[in-house]
Amino acid sequence: MRHHPAALAASRRNGPPCSGCGHVPATAAQREAVALTWLVAGPDGPAQRRFCRGCIPPGPVGDVACAWCGGGPLLAGDLAAGDARAAAAVQGWLAGAGWRLAGPVCPACAGEMTR
Repeated sequence: MRHHPAALAASRRNGPPCSGCGHVPATAAQREAVALTWLVAGPDGPAQRRFCRGCIPPGPVGDVACAWCGGGPLLAGDLAAGDARAAAAVQGWLAGAGWRLAGPVCPACAGEMTR
């Protein structure tokens, strides 16, 4: 997939595009919305996505919050259901992304803990 040079420049300046519609945020409020990490069910397990306000996934929403800073991904749809299978998939993603599961503690805070 090729991107227009102006679109690439805007993406670098304004942050990542929406995973749903591809819109590159232009305002602070749009950048704030797209900065949130969402985990959605994918064919190979949880997939990380970012959405503008118009593309937020429907259905239940949950979250994972770092015990130190409170940051973490939002969980969409089946991953927010809270059943054992969804919880195992989310924990697998967290571990792969560098989270300490005891707590849980995000990778940035886990790094601070070791200093």
